[in-house]
Amino acid sequence: METKRNRKIFNIAMVVLIVCIAACGIIAIGNFKGWFNDDSSVVKVAEVQGVTNIERKGVAYALKKNAQIQPGDNVETKNGSQVLFNVEKDNTIRLNDNTEILFKTAKKDDVGIQINHGEIFVDAGKAPKKFYFKYGGSMAEIKGTVFSISAQDGSSTLNVFEGKVTVKTKAGKTYDIKKGKCLSIAKSGKGKIDEDIRDIQAKSLNDFTINSALKCKDSKKLCFSKTVLKKVIADREKEKTVAAAGKDSGDNKDGEDESETASDKDGHGGTGGGSSSSKHSKSKQKSENTDSSAGNASNGGSQGKKCNITIRCDTILNNMGDLEPGKERFVPGSGVILGTTTVEFTDGETVFDVLKRVCSRANIQLEYSWTPMYESYYIEGINNLYEFDCGEQSGWMYKVDGWFPNYGCSKYVLKGGDTIVWCYTCKGLGADVGGSVM
Repeated sequence: METKRNRKIFNIAMVVLIVCIAACGIIAIGNFKGWFNDDSSVVKVAEVQGVTNIERKGVAYALKKNAQIQPGDNVETKNGSQVLFNVEKDNTIRLNDNTEILFKTAKKDDVGIQINHGEIFVDAGKAPKKFYFKYGGSMAEIKGTVFSISAQDGSSTLNVFEGKVTVKTKAGKTYDIKKGKCLSIAKSGKGKIDEDIRDIQAKSLNDFTINSALKCKDSKKLCFSKTVLKKVIADREKEKTVAAAGKDSGDNKDGEDESETASDKDGHGGTGGGSSSSKHSKSKQKSENTDSSAGNASNGGSQGKKCNITIRCDTILNNMGDLEPGKERFVPGSGVILGTTTVEFTDGETVFDVLKRVCSRANIQLEYSWTPMYESYYIEGINNLYEFDCGEQSGWMYKVDGWFPNYGCSKYVLKGGDTIVWCYTCKGLGADVGGSVM
């Protein structure tokens, strides 16, 4: 009888222990995932598009809508994903895809974020008393404004669309960046860092930035009107449609509508592709179409995603007097080295991967080098046409869906339907092909 009673007590104790363990587990998971809201936090997830991960106290899991952010949270968006955060009242932070940020603080009147890499757009209608962003060794302090930050390896750009942002750089300099201006910071070799303030050009902005600006609560106060921003998007869609049809869309030439420049100054400003004519410290690697792995579009297990790519050098036709003697034979009469070609690619592949593939398949000479400071490949020559072959500002640039990225081609992760154009610039560090001067 005593044994039966002891067994019953033991069973009850085991049940209580199991319930306690389960409860502790639920509480632990809840604390990690924010099920039990931290009233001191003022940052909340408003939207999640695609796959986004959050790492909290060493545990990683998928970020969900309505999650409350805590100090120390690391958030990373994957390719094709975006996240929108609400901060206190009337403030939003939007993350582009392939972006990683760390929340340093997230409490009332004190919100701080470190951008490890990627791009954000901030609409701070009523910023917290202390609101700052660290990126690439710089720190931006906000007092209520609309701006974007792009932080890539070796370079960064801050665009101010409304108000003013104070930035203290790694070099110890302090700048007040006003409406319609951008601060570009880039390594230029031998440890030198170039810091430059320029006017923003609407055409230099990528679709993420433009669409984010169009969603601002008070877009009328921005340095660009909705009409100008929508026109940029429409022009890119038109160019993409024409390119996909295999036609020659023609690139933007000098004489762009001056309304696309925030301060109506011709030929300056923006966050464009960065001319390939810039000299950097590079580790040479050559490809003379012997890369067998790049010779087949289906290598690596294609998942059916496709993009279009074109290679052109038609600007040289207008600058033949500047061309190096003997190079004429490498310039096609049409100026098109590779007509619009559809290529399959796998998740994670870049513009560089596709360029290598099509050049190998079409037997087009390609030479490139690794740039350690930017952690990206740099295109030196295509079809035996190299940087500086047609003037001291000449070289290769690329654009995707009409936008010239301000980072290397092996950093641009492709999405299905992207249209890539490689073009040779001769004048204005890209101005003659529709790019922005950096």
